[in-house]
Amino acid sequence: MAVTLEIHIDTSEIKGLEAQFRKAQDTATDKALNWLDERLKHYPPVRPSSTYIRTGNLRNRVLKRKTSFSGGAVISQGRYAHWVRDSRRQARVHRGRWPTDRDIAKEAEQKVKGFYEGELEKVK
Repeated sequence: MAVTLEIHIDTSEIKGLEAQFRKAQDTATDKALNWLDERLKHYPPVRPSSTYIRTGNLRNRVLKRKTSFSGGAVISQGRYAHWVRDSRRQARVHRGRWPTDRDIAKEAEQKVKGFYEGELEKVK
């Protein structure tokens, strides 16, 4: 005795979901890139004893580029960004005050995941 099971899928519903998923990914990607952009542009408070006048060069040299609905990059292009942000080369004067690339990546892991989960939950 053979058992036959037939499955019929209404692909019109799937096509509608595909567009919704793409929009959710696009929105989450925008949120992630905007968060990273703001995070890299954030300066810690000035030390009370400091006489150094900040130029804003590090903040002004952050480039945000979206490459697709689900990808992009935020890059700190300042000449001396590696002395401030690079976890391997950060200058001693910045340690403990300025978050490194690794610090921000660790922060971003949960934050970005939350953006995608939040947008995907809206898909019905």
